Amino acid sequence: MNYSLYKGDDHYTSKNQKNTCFSPRVTKEPTYLLSLFLRQKPMYIYEIMSSISKMSDGKISFCTLYALSNKLQKLGFVRVASKEVSEDNRIRVYLSITETGLDYLSDCIASYKDFNHDINEILSTDVLK
Repeated sequence: MNYSLYKGDDHYTSKNQKNTCFSPRVTKEPTYLLSLFLRQKPMYIYEIMSSISKMSDGKISFCTLYALSNKLQKLGFVRVASKEVSEDNRIRVYLSITETGLDYLSDCIASYKDFNHDINEILSTDVLK
């Protein structure tokens, strides 16, 4: 498999038109994390950010995922599942992942695993010693 961080302006559009997950249109690491959490259940953005920080012992954090969630909605990867008013009168917008988003996430996980395997192969050689 070939890897490139920049594959032009293409993006994932449907099951029949897949391209790399490393497209500059969608930032890959935050996209993976947001999608992985939404695969479990509908969540609101602050809940996702808090969960990521907690699960990584504070090593991974994002100032905001709101802009990314808007982009993923426009691409059809996530959708608004519901809206609720919290006890402190804030509107919580719960997002869920779409079938297109699940397909994209599955492709990205496979690409990430392949890429990780290839990097490990390179690191295990004597070339870098």
